[in-house]
Amino acid sequence: WEDHEKTNIWKTITLWYNATYKFKPKKINGRLDIRPNVGNYVIIQAEKGYVVLLAHLRNASINVAEGQQIKSGDSIGKIGNSGNSTMPHLHVNIFDQMNNPLSAKVLPFVFREYMELNENKKWEKHSLDVPKVKSFIKI
Repeated sequence: WEDHEKTNIWKTITLWYNATYKFKPKKINGRLDIRPNVGNYVIIQAEKGYVVLLAHLRNASINVAEGQQIKSGDSIGKIGNSGNSTMPHLHVNIFDQMNNPLSAKVLPFVFREYMELNENKKWEKHSLDVPKVKSFIKI
């Protein structure tokens, strides 16, 4: 995968330890800097007030600009492993607000529709559900 050609396991363990036990978000110009942990990310402010965070996007792949209006189906970026990540994946969180990220509450959500690889290596369609832990999905 493009973001990491090889992985140094000791560096990975050290990064995990530092992120878990030593991570203290810094403020740059009065704003919280979450990039060391989440890497390349996009935050989407929904009209209903909640906030969607898409993290670990591939370097130089973000297709949207700050303030741009987006809709369902728009390409936002490519899955990657930027930030504190050793393998490509998309980190999705929905928060009640981002005015104060340290006090934001994570909101539960379901995917409208996705395909999940089952035990027989066949793709199954799911609607209004959440994928199983460690499953492979296509959206």
